[in-house]
Amino acid sequence: IVVGKVVQIGGIPHAGPSKKRPSTRKYTYWEDSFALLEVEETLKGKVPGTRVKVAYHSDLEGDKTRYQAGKKYIAFLTRPTKYPDAYTTAHFHFGEYLINDQGKAERVADTSEISKPAEVVIGNIRKALAPPGKGK
Repeated sequence: IVVGKVVQIGGIPHAGPSKKRPSTRKYTYWEDSFALLEVEETLKGKVPGTRVKVAYHSDLEGDKTRYQAGKKYIAFLTRPTKYPDAYTTAHFHFGEYLINDQGKAERVADTSEISKPAEVVIGNIRKALAPPGKGK
């Protein structure tokens, strides 16, 4: 789980299984875009360096994952096992919060959720990750 700003957006030119993976580990490369996130804070997990590449916008029905250049996000990411060079957003757009110009975190493509100040959302994430009996 990271907080970061998108510094680059690009396309993934090679759809289809990765030829570099063993046949038992090949997946169809559904995502067609990538975002390069400059990590400002890590809430859970470890990231290699200060930037992570996130593959997004799959052709699966209902996937509304979108990242925008220059915008800040709270992102729940899966490890780069599906694609060796890129993370993916957990549960598609349900693991992606855009931090808007007013400093509120909005779940991407889910208008039913009321936006809250980003610091409140980050605080709630920290509380949820705290060991039992601490921070509650």
